[in-house]
Amino acid sequence: MVFFGSDDKAIYALNATTGAYIWKMHNRRASRGIPTVSNGILYAGSNDGKLYAFNDSLGMPIWNFPTGGYVTFWSCSIKRHSVFRFL
Repeated sequence: MVFFGSDDKAIYALNATTGAYIWKMHNRRASRGIPTVSNGILYAGSNDGKLYAFNDSLGMPIWNFPTGGYVTFWSCSIKRHSVFRFL
């Protein structure tokens, strides 16, 4: 699958081979960061000031964490259930 955020306030999942739409999850603001996937969980930031975790195959929210500011144009790494943000 291919995952990406958009200025239309959503995060998308597409089939990597065909480009077919799989799911779309709406946010309150744009999601411009680079999503990261680990063990079936998609981690993505948003301009609404939250880091989100989604089920990568269904797009269902698992949790969100308020960061206190925009989460834009960043990438992260996952290690032993911890999310590390790179600036």
